Amino acid sequence: MKEIKENNRSIRPTQFFHQETTQKLVAGAKVLTFYVKTFGCQMNEYDSDLIKGLLINKGFSSVETIEDADYIIINTCTVRDKADHKVYSFLGVLKDMKKIIGVVGCMAEKDGKQIIKRVPYVNFVVGPRRIKEIPDIIERLQKGEKRIVCTGDIKSPINWATTKLHSNNN
Repeated sequence: MKEIKENNRSIRPTQFFHQETTQKLVAGAKVLTFYVKTFGCQMNEYDSDLIKGLLINKGFSSVETIEDADYIIINTCTVRDKADHKVYSFLGVLKDMKKIIGVVGCMAEKDGKQIIKRVPYVNFVVGPRRIKEIPDIIERLQKGEKRIVCTGDIKSPINWATTKLHSNNN
């Protein structure tokens, strides 16, 4: 497994439940891949599993390394000490990678458009109540939109009971 540098120390991306390669072909087309990095609490871990499930159900493949991903999603927290600093530091690692990058979660909700102003290579920002919209947001990016900020309340509540999660425990 490849390592990347974060704050001058090596880190190993977390193991995911799907071990498919980025070269898998379906009907002659490359399967789009994603990597989710989670900062924060147990709720963030739950939300990351939800994101993985949503994308896998749309035909994406989870990968083990940032380098192998087409899309990098950073699930953020604002409760933990120095959380914002850790996220911005991690975003700095991604600067020259030419990937589609999304920031989701509590920090995304709190800072919204400020994230894109501060880090112009971030493509989308999604608050925690809008996580189920991530596949649609990715589709909009594929159709040519450059930057998307999706925060705030939604008109209809999320039915968590009908949303399939993907985790190491399932």
